Amino acid sequence: MFNVELNAMILTVLFLVFTTAADAQLLNQYTPVHQFLQPQALDEIPQFSIQDQNQNENINLSDERHIFFDIALLKELAKTNENVLVSPLSIKTTLAMVLEGSKGICAEEIQKTLRIGSLAQARSYLKAILHVLKDTRYVESANAVFVSKKVQVYKDYQNKLQDYKGFIESLDFNNVPLAVQTINKWVNDLTKGAIPTIIGTDNIHKDFTVVLANALYFKGKWKTAFDEKSTRRDYFYLENGGRREVNMMQVSNNFNYQYNKNLHAEAVEIPYEDDFSMLIVMPAEGNNVENLATDMQKPSDIIADLKQTELNLAIPKFDMDYSKNLVDILKPLGVRTIFTHEANLTGIVPNDNIRVNNIVHKTKIQVDEQGTKAAAATGVIVIPLIGSTARKVVINRPFIYFIYHRETRAIIFEGIFRHPQMDFQRTLPPNLSSRGNFYTFQ
Repeated sequence: MFNVELNAMILTVLFLVFTTAADAQLLNQYTPVHQFLQPQALDEIPQFSIQDQNQNENINLSDERHIFFDIALLKELAKTNENVLVSPLSIKTTLAMVLEGSKGICAEEIQKTLRIGSLAQARSYLKAILHVLKDTRYVESANAVFVSKKVQVYKDYQNKLQDYKGFIESLDFNNVPLAVQTINKWVNDLTKGAIPTIIGTDNIHKDFTVVLANALYFKGKWKTAFDEKSTRRDYFYLENGGRREVNMMQVSNNFNYQYNKNLHAEAVEIPYEDDFSMLIVMPAEGNNVENLATDMQKPSDIIADLKQTELNLAIPKFDMDYSKNLVDILKPLGVRTIFTHEANLTGIVPNDNIRVNNIVHKTKIQVDEQGTKAAAATGVIVIPLIGSTARKVVINRPFIYFIYHRETRAIIFEGIFRHPQMDFQRTLPPNLSSRGNFYTFQ
């Protein structure tokens, strides 16, 4: 019996560049940063709190307003006919770092979009949730700020970034190869060599002044392992009426499950060891993931309705690359002015003519049978016994999924799986990784 491992890496990078007419024209000639991709049901939500020593107040990490942005983001992404994988926590952390240096309407828009009462509350929440997740041993998070030697980032902004455990280093962006080497070394060290490079010399310009980077890494093993010998070929049915063959993993055990009548969807929670779970929500025949996302309010409501049920569960082995410029996604959600010449980001550097140009989010997920045979000692029945009354649940249509921290309900990743890749015969390493959100400031 082999464990299925799921690993995740989200790396968020922001490029801050002074704008002149000449610079803007020149920057448009530069290619975007491309990366070499290598991150129990409860009757009610627990009130999980942590004391913020700086603010001297309890931060309720289970406050459901913290996930409103996550669901709004998913609803907007569901309008596209594509596979989706994003890290709301990574995006929120990066937007909060931008918010620290925003003023006026820019700050108001980010605050409203993130559904936070104040910047201090957002800072306290993110600081607390990242601390809690780090203590789980399954999540690592880091932030870095690379500053051009040509400008001076405000001391107050540097002090605020300390709440995000930000690593700050001065760079000479005129020496493009050295700047690239320094940023890539940070990435390589953080990921323990899993991601040796993130940018090349054709992606850096001498007028870049500040690079803010957020990285989030998740790795977990299923609590109930799948047996590689039980994996079989089966059909996955597409929304357009077609079908594709996939490798379908199987296991029999007790899972939290429910057919949600309000959403017309099946929901099953697949726990990882200890603190995390994947929630899969598959719309019933005749429904689709866009309608499901539109109707969905809070994943916690779905989780609360789950009942422990004996299942013969089958889910597809899947791997997926995802890349998206989030500018056109964030604009309908309310973040608009930072992308215009009316942007006010003067809390970062003493210049009133900078704006965000690009936000590119890249991710990769792989789910495969790899690992050790330790799960064999659990006594889990992989092949259902003859005469078993277990309910058969086959995830063979497009579905929405969340990877979340059970205690706080914090969503680490969320995705939509619509289209299996054509080739599922190849052997893939047990790695889920992503590199990142790229915010280009002009």
